Amino acid sequence: NLMAATFALQGRQEQSIDLLARVAKLQPDSAEARLRLGTDLMRGGDNAAAVDQFETAITLNPELQQANVMLVLSHLQKGRVEEAIKAAESYRSREPKEATPSILLGRAYLAAGRSDDARAAFEAALRLSPGAPTANVHLAQLAEAQGDTLSARRRYEAIVAHQDDSLQALLQLARLDALESDREAMLAHLEQATNAHPDAPQPRIILARYYLATGQPGKVNALMRGIETNPRARPAVLQLQAMAQIQSEQHREALSTLSRISKASDPSPNQLYLMAVAAFRSGDQSSARQHLEQALEKDEKHIKARVMRARLTLAAGSEAAFLSQVEEITALAPEDPNVLLLRATAAEYQGNQEAAWSLMERALTVMPSTPGMLTMASYQARSGDVDKAEKTMRDWIREHPDDIQARSALANLLH
Repeated sequence: NLMAATFALQGRQEQSIDLLARVAKLQPDSAEARLRLGTDLMRGGDNAAAVDQFETAITLNPELQQANVMLVLSHLQKGRVEEAIKAAESYRSREPKEATPSILLGRAYLAAGRSDDARAAFEAALRLSPGAPTANVHLAQLAEAQGDTLSARRRYEAIVAHQDDSLQALLQLARLDALESDREAMLAHLEQATNAHPDAPQPRIILARYYLATGQPGKVNALMRGIETNPRARPAVLQLQAMAQIQSEQHREALSTLSRISKASDPSPNQLYLMAVAAFRSGDQSSARQHLEQALEKDEKHIKARVMRARLTLAAGSEAAFLSQVEEITALAPEDPNVLLLRATAAEYQGNQEAAWSLMERALTVMPSTPGMLTMASYQARSGDVDKAEKTMRDWIREHPDDIQARSALANLLH
């Protein structure tokens, strides 16, 4: 068993299976040995053999929970939905006072597209175990699928009531808060998740994105402390730090941060786009164009890269090429906020002030952001309505009092 576990950790699945098969022969009446062998066979892709071992384990010990669970999951993994339902029903008939069989049955019903039956199974699980997270999560997802976000929220709150450090429930509550534009509740749930799970990258990354969207780049570095050494989170952490440096006008530092990603791995289209932004703002237009082309070679539909290329085309005086690129990008993503702002620039360039104003308002409605708000205020000021530009900025700052970028822009306007 120890040798098999070691082989499994090394990825040597065949040797692990051979050893566990020997264990099963040495202990033919051991349900646990059959379970271990079945689990390894399932990992190795031999589902049919795994099912045989799980069924044997259940025959030897019908109360062995993990064998029952793995049997249902192995059927679901291979798309054998009816077999999964039968196995879950059989398990529930043997263990009527346990919540797990009902949860498994609910998952099998979901795979079969039987939403009402799935809901009934999950509710049965909750009657046996009121705080069962898995049942509540599935019921929340079913409620959201029907547009009932209030019921979904109650399900996640039920999880937190029984387990106040549930990362999944807290993140889902923060997501619902964001959908309902409840900034304070969203921040409270994310901070609760961060405090409960200081090493978890997800809540910190979401908070960092919020700070960047609301013009608070100074808060990002402190937030990333503690997760920058996590190998899985490192690329995202470096990218967020680079975005914060770009917002803070530290463009050369951003290029240095992004180069650390590219040295460690092949840079993504988004990372190449950020390198283009940092290069352009540090005055290196040639490198900016090179990074943009590399980003678009990897993903020709990268909207932000295409928008930036179009703006550079206009800045270079290629008006016809600019308008042509705007048409192409609009066809790809007409309601993307960055595209809406680009279309507003094109409308203003063509002298259609009313259309430009309408597009900017739509962009800010679709995705409220500091850059979107500043674009609108800049347009208002250029149009001669400085009072309106000031009101736009003050309204934004009232909603986002920590937005340093917005405050700086307002100060410049007043000056």
